[in-house]
Amino acid sequence: MIRDLLAGFTDLVYPACCILCKNHLGPLEKTPQLCFACQSKLEKNHPPFCRRCSRPLENPAHHFCRNCQTMPLEFNQAWGVFLYIGTMQKLLHLFKYGHKTSLRHFFFHQINVFSQHYNLNISAHDLIVPIPLHSTRQRERGYNQSLLIARMLSEEFNIPLINDNLIRVRHTPNQARLSQKERWTNIEAAFKMNRPNTFRHKNILLVDDLYTTGATVSQAAKVLKTAQAKTINVLTIAIAAQAQTQNNNKQQ
Repeated sequence: MIRDLLAGFTDLVYPACCILCKNHLGPLEKTPQLCFACQSKLEKNHPPFCRRCSRPLENPAHHFCRNCQTMPLEFNQAWGVFLYIGTMQKLLHLFKYGHKTSLRHFFFHQINVFSQHYNLNISAHDLIVPIPLHSTRQRERGYNQSLLIARMLSEEFNIPLINDNLIRVRHTPNQARLSQKERWTNIEAAFKMNRPNTFRHKNILLVDDLYTTGATVSQAAKVLKTAQAKTINVLTIAIAAQAQTQNNNKQQ
């Protein structure tokens, strides 16, 4: 009872606000720190999906997006829950750079809803591996946003989390500032393994916050394949639509 009184007093003096629009949150909105109005502006990834990366298809008859038709992707399949446009760009930026780590609960819930709706068999994986940050960037940021999501998936599905085996050995420039072609050359030889035998004959789920060209997760998958991993799938919070990726590259 005392705890409830203290919580009520805190809400009265410091009312909870949406991290995007700053409007006061109702009693049912406080957990994700995101009001229902802002949540409604998030665009979920819907079919028809590219059969490789889950990017929305411009022409469903082609089965694969233009990027997957031309780029040498090393993973088996990737899934992104939201489209990386508008409100999701702002939200993911806060999660990644703004220390709004509590958003992991909202993202994790949405990942679960998406995986159940489209029958993603997360439990079929033997290991969960977050895309690592270079030690320099990890110190600067203070946390790895991909690890936060990966840890929750590991606990929910009782799948071992491997966080210290696949490591980033090159401190590369931020991918967001590069063109599509530059992203692929920028990430080359960026990863290595400490104990390759850990991944031998395993089904691995790579977890990252954002899928744009697929360069980062593909390079990580390429390294894991040298350890004879069985299958390598990718799960991300958001995925960039093909046209948006091209427009962003022109602006950058």
